[in-house]
Amino acid sequence: MGHLPVRLPAPVRKAIDAVNKGDTAAFVALFSPKTGYVSHCGREFHGLDAIRSWSNHEFIGQQVKLRVANFYLTDEGDAVIIAEVVCDGLTSPNAITFHVDGELLANMRTSPF
Repeated sequence: MGHLPVRLPAPVRKAIDAVNKGDTAAFVALFSPKTGYVSHCGREFHGLDAIRSWSNHEFIGQQVKLRVANFYLTDEGDAVIIAEVVCDGLTSPNAITFHVDGELLANMRTSPF
């Protein structure tokens, strides 16, 4: 069972801020260069170049904004945000799970409701 943290881990807060500012470079820089990946809609994007390309075409490049409604930490240490993903005036609820490795993100996994 997860528990509510006082604050989201710094890399997760920075990732949300980068997305909402439209800053792809800052977003990608938060991922581990060796192990970082994104899992989105059943597809995985491994490495910084693949994450950047995915983000440019399907995430930040589409002017996505994240409105965080709630968050929690799992017993495994993942940070899960429940957010409205806003794009082109449409809103979609998502759970986005971040696995943090020190000051970097090891991975980000999206799960639409």
